[in-house]
Amino acid sequence: MLHEIAEAAAHRDHTATVTWADGVRGVVCFAAFLAEGGVFAELNDPDYFVPEMRILRGGIALSWRIEVDFSLDGLRQDAFPEEQLGEYDDAVRTAEEITTRE
Repeated sequence: MLHEIAEAAAHRDHTATVTWADGVRGVVCFAAFLAEGGVFAELNDPDYFVPEMRILRGGIALSWRIEVDFSLDGLRQDAFPEEQLGEYDDAVRTAEEITTRE
């Protein structure tokens, strides 16, 4: 089961706090992507990263106008790697269980 992105706030340290439609909130770090350079290079500038981040229509991704998008399911997996959600599978551990224990 995939949940739309309801809210997101970018931070100068190249993280974003993401809230999904099911109410779960997590922090995603983009540092590994930025280290790759190339298409991600412009995102290294916090003065671009923060104000230019947008939620795509339908809450399907976070996006920047340089045509870099991060999908809702990938972001959720990055925030909660133990959650193991799939389109047809039930959660092995729910995000609520993960955030409650940590």
